[in-house]
Amino acid sequence: MITIDIIKKYDWESKLVQADKRSCMNYSSIFFSQAKECEKSGDQNGNDVYRLLGDITSMHIDNDDPNNPFKPQVVMNGKRSALLDDFNEEILAIISELIIVTTNTVIKARFADILWVAQNKYKAAQIASEEYLNNFMSIDVSKEWVYHINALERGFFLAGVLGRNKELFLKYVSFCEGLIDSIASDEKTACCVRFLELLHKQRAGNFNKMAITAEQIADNNNASGNGFLVRQYYEISSRLYRLSKKEEESQKVLIKKGYSFVTEAEAVVGRPGQGYIAAVHFLANAIECLRQNNAPKEKIDELHKKLREWQQLSLAEMKGFGQNVDISEIVKSVSNGVCGKNLLDAIFYLALGHPLINKKELRQTTEENIKKYPIQHLFKHTTLAKDGRVVAEKPSILNATPDVAEDVFEAEMFSQLSRVIWPMRVQCFIDTCRVIVRDEHRPSLRDLEFLVYNNPFIPPGHEEIYLKGIHSGFYGNLDLCAHYLTPQIEESIRYVLRQNGIVTSKLDSKLIQEERRLGTLLSMPETVDIFGDGLVFELRGLLCEKHGCDLRNRLAHGFIDYKECFNYDVLLLWWLVIRLCAYPIYMATKSTSEEIKP
Repeated sequence: MITIDIIKKYDWESKLVQADKRSCMNYSSIFFSQAKECEKSGDQNGNDVYRLLGDITSMHIDNDDPNNPFKPQVVMNGKRSALLDDFNEEILAIISELIIVTTNTVIKARFADILWVAQNKYKAAQIASEEYLNNFMSIDVSKEWVYHINALERGFFLAGVLGRNKELFLKYVSFCEGLIDSIASDEKTACCVRFLELLHKQRAGNFNKMAITAEQIADNNNASGNGFLVRQYYEISSRLYRLSKKEEESQKVLIKKGYSFVTEAEAVVGRPGQGYIAAVHFLANAIECLRQNNAPKEKIDELHKKLREWQQLSLAEMKGFGQNVDISEIVKSVSNGVCGKNLLDAIFYLALGHPLINKKELRQTTEENIKKYPIQHLFKHTTLAKDGRVVAEKPSILNATPDVAEDVFEAEMFSQLSRVIWPMRVQCFIDTCRVIVRDEHRPSLRDLEFLVYNNPFIPPGHEEIYLKGIHSGFYGNLDLCAHYLTPQIEESIRYVLRQNGIVTSKLDSKLIQEERRLGTLLSMPETVDIFGDGLVFELRGLLCEKHGCDLRNRLAHGFIDYKECFNYDVLLLWWLVIRLCAYPIYMATKSTSEEIKP
């Protein structure tokens, strides 16, 4: 059994000088390495001590869940690394004593924060918050801020919990404002924007001054060609103006953000690997951003006209990407395909690394199966609900009359998708990628914002719903994912159709205008023209068709129980949503980067 006296016999703090960076993740690796050495030498106490320290430092901080911030570093195949719940009262008592003797600011902050979360000790929260700040103040901000910003954010939160009018909280505010002031004039990175976001999140500081600073940084970088960075600063500037009650200035900044999309669209037209395909994406974002912020209508109309022209020109640039690969090869290669990529490329691989179905090929395969296995298709097929109710019937395709033959054939195609193709896709590709992206990157809500904001697929005001649904899916919270995303698809389809000048409502005899429902929308030829035959067919089968998954109907009417929220159909929907959001971004950002291949 480990005791504080045993731990004190080991000079564990001196081992930390080996670390490239002063972070818990790096320290954890050192501790586990020391534990292995002790195990090899037969030192069981040393093995226990270093494993405990490795477990304590292995947990990562999730600032999206500030009241339960410590999450396991690895979750895989039903197993996980250390979690706060693994530490009993005896271990917590040891940690309490270690705080007194520890001099390393990173470790001391971790020890104290654990005691605050586990035992709600006020003094521990104060120590943790102080040490988080002390550690950040000791680094070279220009080179190391990105490795320590999450810990600083955690400390800022704790300072706010302890009291917004107290010295520690005000010290955080002063530090952040001072750092912004010191680097703003020459800022060409996202460093300032992260500190502005911290202050915005805590609702602290001089909002108007910070808003002006953010706007100036964006203006200064407009000619840099880094439109993504420019828009980050315009966005945080707008939010800060709103906190200052300056709605007009906030809207003006967002209009600037819209014009930055136009600038980038015009810049990529002549670039190899981007061209009109990328330009169309940026121009569509520009129109959406300008429309939402009441830019001059004549300018929006001018850009919309240009968009239609560029869309026609982009057709000549379109090429098929990907190749036909047997499913067994996908299982073997998918891990290698997504491992080691940065978050953006990993999400692109997840979203686009597997093709949608080709409806023509699916039809051909279905025909071949009917000929090869006629007995299977000789009798009618009945679909039952989990309580035994008959929810759909598919007549024998071999005996179908001409007037229903096509419907029966489509039902068989949906059946093939739901019984064979989709489950294999989810098991072999989607879930494998999801787990790897989650474990390697631990994406936060902020990390995923680029997928939803100013996205032409997502109606204004719905961005946070999509964001939370996508985020939930990465962490396996498919119950939340299902309820966030499933109802949103219908309005998104309707929104895209409206933006293309297509009427989505009907007028009855009482002059009541009722919006067309999802099944009707997906059956419209205009929908197929915009989204493509394969995607629309998959959405129909997944959401609406009884012989597919009928996910929308089952969810809307409460037919899905808790366990069913974790079935493959929810993961498939999650993947399709990410694909719809990611494809235009991928086409806009890829230039010399490697091509994604399924």
